[in-house]
Amino acid sequence: MSDKKLTQAEIYKIRYHIYRKAGYSATEARKLRSRKLDIEGLKLENGKVPFENKSFKKLVENIDSNKVYSSKAGNKKLSQAEIYKIRYHIYRKAGYSAAEARKLRSRKLDIEGLSLENGEVPSKNKTFKKLVENIDYNKKIDNFRDYYYKNVDGDKNDTVYSSWGAITHDKRYKDKTARVVKKLQERHNLSINQGYYMLYMMTTHNMSYQTAVSELLSNEQFEMYRKSKSLKTNRKRKI
Repeated sequence: MSDKKLTQAEIYKIRYHIYRKAGYSATEARKLRSRKLDIEGLKLENGKVPFENKSFKKLVENIDSNKVYSSKAGNKKLSQAEIYKIRYHIYRKAGYSAAEARKLRSRKLDIEGLSLENGEVPSKNKTFKKLVENIDYNKKIDNFRDYYYKNVDGDKNDTVYSSWGAITHDKRYKDKTARVVKKLQERHNLSINQGYYMLYMMTTHNMSYQTAVSELLSNEQFEMYRKSKSLKTNRKRKI
């Protein structure tokens, strides 16, 4: 079975366990499973990861060797000032103000693989650009969440729908919501139902974009929403 025939959840599950077997932590493996890794010929066997498969073992061996090499090559640690400088410019590129970026640079943000080049921030680096892109998108999700709470949360909801029903069905809000969902679909190759479910979790459960990508996209249950009916809308009038 080729990589393309597996569901995204199955691909992520196999990749996750390959990285775990290669010595990466659970957190590291969750991050790495979304990276390109050819697992052609591998599939789940009755829902179980094929640990004894020769291809599986070979991939583990190759990744383990590469990890050792990378560890030796990237032995030099960044100073706190260098870390703050790189983070600051990532947030600035993502659209945050100078004041906001100064506050955010002390928050945890994995910049593994990045370093200053002759004292300059590596703004052309693919990892740098990817971090900027993710943070920029996370900001858009935060803005949508604020929009949700400002317009339809609790007593602010003047419709016959639940708060989520209002943001997705009321003519004042539904188009904006649909545009955000469309971006999620394009970005992660999701069905419309998966897009709405992902936005629902990020909006009503205060789940960050990074967490949603890490936790939802690799969840087998998330695949249910690819073909299932959309989230039911509560049309009962509030008491």
